Amino acid sequence: MKLKYIFKSLLFFLKLIINPLKIDVLFYYPQHFNRGKKGENFYIDHLVDTCKNSNKEILIFEEPDIYTEKIRNDNSIPFDFIYFLIIFLRKLGLKEHQIGKLMSITLLRNLKFDNVIILSQSLLVFFRHLSRFSKVFDLQHGIIYSNKENYLSKGRVVSTLLENNVQFLVYGNKFKETIIANMDNYFKQKVHVIGYYINNEVTLHQDFNHNILVTLQFTDDHTFDQNNILIESLIHYFTINNEYNFFLRDHPRNVSFDYSRLLEFPNVNHCESINIIDSFKKSSIHLTAYSTSTFEASMYGIPTIFVNPLFNDFNIFDKEYKYPVDKDLRKIILNYKNYSTLVKQWSKGFYEGYNEKCFLSAIE
Repeated sequence: MKLKYIFKSLLFFLKLIINPLKIDVLFYYPQHFNRGKKGENFYIDHLVDTCKNSNKEILIFEEPDIYTEKIRNDNSIPFDFIYFLIIFLRKLGLKEHQIGKLMSITLLRNLKFDNVIILSQSLLVFFRHLSRFSKVFDLQHGIIYSNKENYLSKGRVVSTLLENNVQFLVYGNKFKETIIANMDNYFKQKVHVIGYYINNEVTLHQDFNHNILVTLQFTDDHTFDQNNILIESLIHYFTINNEYNFFLRDHPRNVSFDYSRLLEFPNVNHCESINIIDSFKKSSIHLTAYSTSTFEASMYGIPTIFVNPLFNDFNIFDKEYKYPVDKDLRKIILNYKNYSTLVKQWSKGFYEGYNEKCFLSAIE
């Protein structure tokens, strides 16, 4: 953690005590979403551009993450000072809604905003109580499914969303249908399909190029034993397919799990690309246990093969999304163009092209 960001943050919020600030759209996200080479946050950059081109006043707050290796984004305001103050107040026993109310009449009383767009629902309750009459949006950053814990509890909307009147910005109608079909009427008027930042009209490969991108799933969502099961399944797969090149890409929330045994294979290397799009340009097939990168691969016409020994616990692409491709590598290689077209078509229901008008309509 660099002190310069704390000082920059402190200076901004001290000025705010004196100088009122009224904005149209506030963006808030944790630092680990800076996944571009220069710390870009691809999840919000296109939305920010739309706001600027529409003459809307914006502000971007970045939440610090001491555990990530992702660099800070210099186009944002570090939220460090307020964030660590919130942590301190929590330790004193204050709840998030109480802290929001307290800040609204003290340090942040001069900050007024009509809309706040939040990634990963981070500090969602805080911002709702900081500005009771603003629109609060949860911006989709991963996949949405029927039993996702931060959306559903026993078939009902989770209280955090319901009590804070949260609205949703999602990538495609298939995700909207998933939400509405599995949740009550609360969501029907609160889900806005705005599309995705990647142009899914591009097909990266016409044929199999012998390179396979492997998106790893070694995270703390699993037990240590489950991570070991995953590594053994990959060792077996690499052994029986030693005529191809495999490139390993870490999960963004990768834990300190030793998978060096995988790199002992002469045809297995660590993926050097920071941006996953660059990784897809190099590899014409995607392999994973159940990574959501399957969607992004499909948008570029890249078929995914699932090697998933944890299928009984993690089977969302088969159970909910009905992924259309056979897991037989040989079949995919022999019919690459057909499978490429098939997965691209499948992805369009979930990841539509960015719709600027729908986004602007939501925040009016």
